[in-house]
This record gives sequence, C-alpha cells and structure tokens, in this order.
Amino acid sequence: MNRPFVFVALLLLCSIASAESVYMLDIIIYQNDNVELRSFDIISGSPGPFSDAGGNNNYEFRILSKDKEVLFDQSFHLGYAAYRFRGPNSTSPDIVPYDKTENYWRLPYFDDAALIQLFHEGKIIFEYDVSKRQQTFPSNLNSIILIVGAIAIAVLILILFKRFSRPAKTGGKA
Repeated sequence: MNRPFVFVALLLLCSIASAESVYMLDIIIYQNDNVELRSFDIISGSPGPFSDAGGNNNYEFRILSKDKEVLFDQSFHLGYAAYRFRGPNSTSPDIVPYDKTENYWRLPYFDDAALIQLFHEGKIIFEYDVSKRQQTFPSNLNSIILIVGAIAIAVLILILFKRFSRPAKTGGKA
C-alpha cells in the first residue's frame, strides 16, 4: 500500500519541479499592425501553444539576447475572421470579420534575453525590452513554493496513513 502512494507522490513532485519560467504577454494585435501591450509578467508555466496554418504562418515571435543572438524563434498563424453557423443544420457559415485579436502568449524565459519582437510578414510591429524586467528572485520561485507545499501535504498524508493503518489488536475474551 505504501509503494503506490510513494510512487504517486514522486510523480507529483517531479511534475511540479518541471514547471519553468515563461514570459506572459497579454497583447492586442490590430489588423493594421498596431500592437497594444496590456500586461507583461514572468510566471511559472510552459511555452505556447502557437497556432499553425500548415506553412501559412504570417506572424513570428523572436527573443533576442543582449548580443542580438536569436534565442527563440516561433512563427504562427493569426486570422481576423470568425465563422458562425446559423443553426444546427447549417452547412455554410457566415464570415464575421473583426479588426483586432487579444491573446495571452507564453514565451520561454531566458536569463540573458534583451528583447521580445513580434513580426508580421517579415516587418517588425512590436518590440519589448525585457532586460529591465528580469527576475530578481530564483528563476523558479513559484515552483519551489509548490514543491514545499506538496512535500508538506505528502508528509501529512503519510503521517495520517501510518497512524490510522495500524493492525487491529487480536485477542480478547473468548
């Protein structure tokens, strides 16, 4: 009974420890190539996802180092139309155009990153200087807090399990 518990606890701790830091950008991209940054933060998580249009990717994120070396390069597709069906038996959708899209982007964190750039069809439309926003705490502070919490919970469960799983006393009056 103890082995499955220990195995599950180890898997939980490994999954929490594997969380990495990412840049979180909340941006509005307008069809006319204006970009509005709503928020920027460094959080624990995993990068992505990025939509792919099978080679028809029209946007690209780049993260550059202080030496202008490309640390991360990811192309993706972004469209400005929604398809709405009028009813359950409708086979042809109405195309509803719109002029902006708001997205939350999770990009990988690099200690030596300087710039995040966004390109549309090869033209730079957004640039953010991340060198002044680098983490001042350990790079995985949130992960460390989660690991400590998970260990505390695992120890508490183990203590409770040991306390309430003692074998019943045998003997007594016949």
